[in-house]
Amino acid sequence: MKYLRNTTEEIEKSRKKNNVVINELKIDARETKVLKETMKTFVKKHLNIDVEIKIAAKLGDKTGLVQLKNENDKTTLMQNKAKLRHIKTERVFINDGQTKKEREKPRQLRLMAKTEREKVKRLRVQ
Repeated sequence: MKYLRNTTEEIEKSRKKNNVVINELKIDARETKVLKETMKTFVKKHLNIDVEIKIAAKLGDKTGLVQLKNENDKTTLMQNKAKLRHIKTERVFINDGQTKKEREKPRQLRLMAKTEREKVKRLRVQ
């Protein structure tokens, strides 16, 4: 059973290795073709790089999933994402497309840090 679970995680990880998630970007397009072009234009304009987008999907009002054609494009994109700090009008973030298990660990760490900060605040107030 453990082997099966590990194999499933490996498959999911390999499927998501070229995925990136773009947060806080206003996405008006609903059609995949238009969305793909919007994402490609955004990356070209703000990061000055050309990437080959395989699939683009809208996850929420300000969240989009982009699957790139190869790992080199993803590496280049991730190396240049710091250039997004220079956008004055909005704060856009690019993160790795992670599996559910990979997202869980940082979430637990954030919760632990939050509870520790609250403990410190309570100690200071008294």
